[in-house]
Amino acid sequence: MNSDMFELTKTIKAAASGGPSDITDVIYAAGYRKPDRSIEDTVMLTIETLAGFEGADIPWEQWPKNLDGILVNELNELIEVECHNADGSAAHIAKVVLSAGYRKVGE
Repeated sequence: MNSDMFELTKTIKAAASGGPSDITDVIYAAGYRKPDRSIEDTVMLTIETLAGFEGADIPWEQWPKNLDGILVNELNELIEVECHNADGSAAHIAKVVLSAGYRKVGE
């Protein structure tokens, strides 16, 4: 896990000048995903995400258009909270992301 932590911290630092959505984008682009989930869990995540967008009165153009958009939004919600945490350092964010079950896929 230490090498994963180091690699993810380095990835996050590459986007440090950006905000939470930039950090989310680099983490997602680097291939970090949660393990496969059941169809039921995926449907519930989609419903909860879309309900949140609708409830917040966010314009349709900004809504996720596919499953990747839903998954990016899930990661972004985690990053948003941690960026505003007292210790929003790259290492702290990496630890939280890995603790939430994200792993690098495709290697």
